[in-house]
Amino acid sequence: MREYHVPENQNAQTYLEDIEIETPSPYGEVLNLVRKYGVDNKFIDFEILDFKTECKIVGEKSPRMLAQSKLGVFDDDKFYVEKVESLKQIYRVKFYDLRRAKPIVLPSIAINANKNLTKILATVSRGGDAVYFEELGKKMVDFIYKKMIKVGILIGIRDKTMHEEIAKITSALRVKEYLDKDYVFTVTQGVEAKPSVDDDLIFYYKSKIKNADENGKIDHANRGYLLGAIENELIIEYIKAKDGSSGRDVRGNLLAIQKAKTTITKMPQITENIYCAEDETGIRYFCKKAGYVYEKNGVFDIKDELDVNEISFKTTGSVDAGLDTSVTLNVKERDINKDAIGTGMTVEANEVNIEGNVAANAVVKANKVSIGGQTHAKSLIEAKEAKIAVHIGSFEGDSVDIDRLEGGRVKAKIARIKSVLGGEIIAESVIIDTLASNAKIIVADSVEIKRLKGVNNKILVDFSMVKNSGEKINEATAKIKIIREQIAKMPRILESKRCVIEENKGPINVIKAKIEELKNSSITPPATFIKKLKEYQQLVHEYNALLKDFREKKDMIAELKEEIVGIQEGIFNSKVINHDKWREFNEVKFRLVDPARDITYNTRENEIARVLKIAKVQTEEGDIDYVIKKNNNLRKV
Repeated sequence: MREYHVPENQNAQTYLEDIEIETPSPYGEVLNLVRKYGVDNKFIDFEILDFKTECKIVGEKSPRMLAQSKLGVFDDDKFYVEKVESLKQIYRVKFYDLRRAKPIVLPSIAINANKNLTKILATVSRGGDAVYFEELGKKMVDFIYKKMIKVGILIGIRDKTMHEEIAKITSALRVKEYLDKDYVFTVTQGVEAKPSVDDDLIFYYKSKIKNADENGKIDHANRGYLLGAIENELIIEYIKAKDGSSGRDVRGNLLAIQKAKTTITKMPQITENIYCAEDETGIRYFCKKAGYVYEKNGVFDIKDELDVNEISFKTTGSVDAGLDTSVTLNVKERDINKDAIGTGMTVEANEVNIEGNVAANAVVKANKVSIGGQTHAKSLIEAKEAKIAVHIGSFEGDSVDIDRLEGGRVKAKIARIKSVLGGEIIAESVIIDTLASNAKIIVADSVEIKRLKGVNNKILVDFSMVKNSGEKINEATAKIKIIREQIAKMPRILESKRCVIEENKGPINVIKAKIEELKNSSITPPATFIKKLKEYQQLVHEYNALLKDFREKKDMIAELKEEIVGIQEGIFNSKVINHDKWREFNEVKFRLVDPARDITYNTRENEIARVLKIAKVQTEEGDIDYVIKKNNNLRKV
C-alpha cells in the first residue's frame, strides 16, 4: 500500500493538497486518496503531467521504455501488429482538490468505441457555453485522455488525427466565439483483423430456389426441379482458402486469427456449354448460352428444352427456369380428365407448351404460352403472347388468342377471341368472332364483333382502365393527389413565416447597421448580433424556398391535368364495331376522366349501327357536350 503525507493542522473541512504520483492506474489511486485523507472522491481530480509507454518487442528479452516523442513508431500498422508483444503505460499525474481549482468550461465531448475496440470516435457538440482560452486544446486532450485511461485504452498512440481536429475546433471557437456545428473525429485507431477465408463451393443457380414465403413458411412444392440461367451468368464458384491477418486493438491487445481451412477435394466437371475463369481468389463457372443447369453424375451442362409428362407436386414440383432464359418447357399430358399443370404449381420459362389442362391455383408465366386444354377458374396465365383453347381462369399479357372464353378474365393489349360465353375482357383492342351473353368488355381503341348472339353485354370505352393509357392516367391522377396533399398546409405555413419576417424586418435592419458600424471601427460585433442576423437570413431563405416549391407543385398539377386530357383525346378515335344486327339489352358506354362523365347508349333489337363513336358537339348556349354517333359505313372506319 502506498504511503501518503498527511498535512498537519487540518481544518474541520478537509481539503486535498496537490500530490504528484507516478502510477499505472490513476483512478485506482483516487480510491487510496479517499481512504487516506477522508476527502469525497467527487472533489478529487487529476492532471496528466507526463506518461511513459513500456513496450515489449518480439524477440527482445527486456521491454523498452518509450517517451511521448517516440510513440510515432506505432503508426506503422505492420510494426504495431507483428513486432509488439505487449504494451503498458505509466502516468505521472497531479491530484488536486476541485474546490480549490479555477473552474473551466469545455465543449460537450462524447466518446464512443466500435465493437472490436479498434476505433475510438469523439463527438464535440455544437453550441454550449464553452469559450476560447489559451490552453483549451490541451484541456480537451486531457479530458479525452482521462476518459481513455479510465477504460484501459492507450493514450498518445496513433492519435495524430485527434490533435489536428482539436486544433480546428479551438480555432473555430476563437474566431466565431461559439461552435456552429458538431465535430466528429477519430481519437485513436488500431488495426482491424482480417478473417481467414475457408475454401468453399457455391452453387449460385440453386440460390434461385425461393421455397419460403415472407413469413418463413416453407413451400415444399418448390424443389428446384429445373433452374434457369442466362448467357454468361455465374452459376458455380470455387473460393480458394486464404489466410487473413491479425490486428491489434486500442488497448494494445493482439486480435489473432485462425488459419484458413481447405476441405474441397474435387472440382465440378463441366461440358462445352460452360466455361470457367480462374484467379488468385478462386474459380468461377459461367454459362456459354441461356438455358437451365443440368447435372448428372457430377457433370454440369446447360440445356434449353425439356419434355415432361406433367408438372405436379408428386413428380417435379414447381418449375422456375426464368423468363430471360431460352428454356422451352413441353408438358405432354393431354388426358381431359387429368391436369398437365397440377394444383398449386408455378411454372416459369421462356416458352411453355401445355397440351392439356391447367388446374386450380396454378400459375404459368412465360414469354410465349400455348395451352391445348382448359384453364381452371382459379388459375393465372401471364405471357407476352398466348394461345388458349378454353379459358376459364385469368390471363394477363400483351397478345392472346382464345378459342372459347367461358366466364374467364382477360387483360391484354390485343385480344382475339373466337367465342365469348361471358367473362371480362380489358384490352386496347378486342376482336370477337361470336359474342353470346353476359360479357363485360373494356377497351381503349376498339372492339370488333363479327356475330352478336346474346344480350346483357356491357361494352365500356375507358382509357383509364386499359394497360398502357390507363397506367399513365392513373399514375398522373395519383401524383396529383399526392401533390395536393403535400401543398395543403403550405399556404398557412407561408403566411406564418411571412408575418414573422415582416415583424422582424425593422429590428434586423438596426442590427445590420450596428454590425457595419462596429466593423468600420475595427470592433468585432457581438456573437449574439451575428447569430440573430443568421437566423433571420435562414428564415428568409426557408420562406423563399417554400414559396418556390409551392409554385412548382401548382405548375406540376396543371401539367399533369394537361397530360390526362391529352391521353383522353384518343377516345374520340375509339370505336365499337358490330358487323351483325344489335340486340336489345346490350349497353355501350364511353367514359371521360376529365371532366368525369359517362355517355351511354342502349341498343335496340335488330338495330343496324355498324360503328359507334363519341364526338364533341356545341350546344345552343355555346357549351361543349358529348354524344354517341352512329355510322354504317365500315370502309370509313
